Amino acid sequence: MARVLRLREFGECDGTPQSCPQAILYIAVSTLGEDPDQKLYRFPKAYGWDFVEWKALPQKEGPNNFIVLELKKKVISKNLKEGWWTEQSIEVRVNPWKGYLTEIHPSQGGRERGAD
Repeated sequence: MARVLRLREFGECDGTPQSCPQAILYIAVSTLGEDPDQKLYRFPKAYGWDFVEWKALPQKEGPNNFIVLELKKKVISKNLKEGWWTEQSIEVRVNPWKGYLTEIHPSQGGRERGAD
């Protein structure tokens, strides 16, 4: 089982991208059963987190079987004249024991790192 929760700060943008409210993303995963193994992953604040799609759901439980999903987050553009935001795509692989984030680059493979 998995739940994706996004909590957004109150407020509005006030003339600069840095003034815009940010959001924290949580992903809660657990096994099924009477005494399930559970884990809550907390992602860092971003100016916008969006769920894109479920990529894979495991057929059985185990430390090497992952729920895989794709997310996008908004980051401040390096060239504000072209717009305030760019998007960063991230593939997330999680289960109740461990998790991994991989930044998805449009023209190349991703860079993986562990998740908390």
